[in-house]
Amino acid sequence: MATDQIARWASEGESDHQEFKESTGQRTAAARTLCGMVNLHGGRVLFGVRPDGHIVGQQVTDETLEKLHAALAPFDPEIMPTMERVTVAEGREVIVVAVPQGRYRPYRYKGVAYKRIGAVTAVMSREEYERLFLEQMHTSDRWEIEPAALAPDDLDHAEIARALDDAVRRGRVSEPLSRDPLDLLRGLGLVKGERILNAGAVLFAR
Repeated sequence: MATDQIARWASEGESDHQEFKESTGQRTAAARTLCGMVNLHGGRVLFGVRPDGHIVGQQVTDETLEKLHAALAPFDPEIMPTMERVTVAEGREVIVVAVPQGRYRPYRYKGVAYKRIGAVTAVMSREEYERLFLEQMHTSDRWEIEPAALAPDDLDHAEIARALDDAVRRGRVSEPLSRDPLDLLRGLGLVKGERILNAGAVLFAR
């Protein structure tokens, strides 16, 4: 990647698929943005570019990269971003971190799902999360229907009961014959045999 490519991106400004950070000191905010992008259609964050598009670069050391990698670790499911360094001046580099659209959406960062609206990153509502989750369940390659490494006791039984009560109150489901947590999950298609699926783990794990 060349410096002129960075200049072209900087001239385009921030959008739903691009954001600028002056330095990796803003790496946590950038990780939230990448979460929003991976939940949309992918995008990139340029470290070393001011919000107004002015390219300033930054000094990049091994510690810089280690801290950046650590900040990008707490995603669930895991993401695999690409990371490139571009020299823009003597001793100054821009780091480009890019992600494609997530294969196993919705993604969460530190337990929170984010969305991207234009150049703004916001917390995804529960309704939006559930809708994206259900859409993903209808894809051909489905992580959600694979067995999770969890036992029934690893689930939040109270949260399962609350979700059921809410669904009954809204008229989405009828009152079940059994309120055993495993039976409830089986009725929702979140258990195969005696194994809890990843979908059940995402929604109801402690």
